[in-house]
Amino acid sequence: MSDSTATPMSDRQGVSDHLASYNQWTMDAMTALVNFAAITLEPAPPEDFPRHIVEFLSQPFLDLTYAGILMFDFKEGRWVVLSSKGKTGADLDSIPTFEGTMILEEDREIYSFFSLLDRSFLILVTRHETQMPFSPHEKSFMSLFSTLVSSFYQMKILAREVEEKIVEMSTLSASNKLVKALNENTVTVEEVFLELHDSLSLEGIVVALVEPGTDRITVTASRGIATTDWESILREIHTDENRFVEEWEVFPLYDEHLIVHGAVICRFSRQNPTLYAIQRRVFDYTAGQVITILNQRQFHVEALSDPLTGLANRRHLMKTLKDRIRAARLEPLVKLSVAMADIDHFKQINDAYGHQAGDAVLKAVAGAITSALRGTDLAGRYGGEEFLIILQTGRKGAYKVAERIRRNIEKLKVKHEGKTITVTASVGYAACRGVTVSPDELVARADAYLYQAKNEGRNRVAGDKPDEE
Repeated sequence: MSDSTATPMSDRQGVSDHLASYNQWTMDAMTALVNFAAITLEPAPPEDFPRHIVEFLSQPFLDLTYAGILMFDFKEGRWVVLSSKGKTGADLDSIPTFEGTMILEEDREIYSFFSLLDRSFLILVTRHETQMPFSPHEKSFMSLFSTLVSSFYQMKILAREVEEKIVEMSTLSASNKLVKALNENTVTVEEVFLELHDSLSLEGIVVALVEPGTDRITVTASRGIATTDWESILREIHTDENRFVEEWEVFPLYDEHLIVHGAVICRFSRQNPTLYAIQRRVFDYTAGQVITILNQRQFHVEALSDPLTGLANRRHLMKTLKDRIRAARLEPLVKLSVAMADIDHFKQINDAYGHQAGDAVLKAVAGAITSALRGTDLAGRYGGEEFLIILQTGRKGAYKVAERIRRNIEKLKVKHEGKTITVTASVGYAACRGVTVSPDELVARADAYLYQAKNEGRNRVAGDKPDEE
């Protein structure tokens, strides 16, 4: 008697064939996945992962109408497609954010969420409503695929960050040495940025600094681009706005108080995201350190300098003179003198041409005095149209420098509003003698000689007799 509940042989054969088909699909899918991980993902940089993931999921054996990988933009509050292929009926704008790992499975849609560091990602695959729903083994495969991809992705990103940190720390160490050298005044600003250009593998750099005593910005160094004019380089890189934004970046060298020292234009390696990130971070740091040093230098100069002429101010002059007299007391062979120079008829210049012309004359005279000095000498504005010069020499040397100053000033032809102003000055000098001399006493003697020169007809030098010492 036959069993009426027994499965017909043909049905059992159909189930067996179906299971065999599933097993074969699973084996083929797993083989493809292993090859994908080993051959494609392993050597690929993280930025190429989205494209490779979509290409793999677009293969015929998965029979998908859409495959995409998305990242959640927390600033915009929405999912952003990193790479995709095909069309989907899923409403991407309605997909909620999710931090962590989770898979949502529907008949024809699979949402695989995963998080890497502080970023949320989603792999979305869909089929058209006319297609077969996802089978259990297909859903299991997508779960495995998502786990494998997220693990590789995380491993690559972490390895990249470790690599970036190692390179960045090495480059920052070299940058700190440059900054220290700049602070010690053993390298120039231009040398710092040119060395940074080489160590960071920048593709071009232009350094432009403000000329002392002016508002003009002048190109002082460049590499990777031939230019000597600041305005022309700005016009060149601004010719194409897209080129400027994508290739060149301008770093103004100024602080929150808008103390402007100049600017640097750089061309970073944007085609290499890892290198670009390192270049940008190290350059931002170094530029900030350079600005701090330049500010400190400017504050120091402003504290010691006369703002109009750029020479030492009276306070700095008297302190320096006091220090040098103290040194002369300790070492009798050290020679020291001072000279006082006063512009002849300066009030008449102001009255005839105006105070702006007077300022121009003061600047010109300061330049004439500076050009007459040696490296150890120091000149400053003592007050009004009077200049005090500290000379590391005796009476004979002081006379020579004083006469050189007088001649330099006599040669001046100061241009102002189309007019030429001639200038002369009287100079008095005195040498340090005896251990009891004070700064005030030495200056008073030079000042007395100055008035002697004035009384004798101006445009002349008076002082201690320049005999052999």
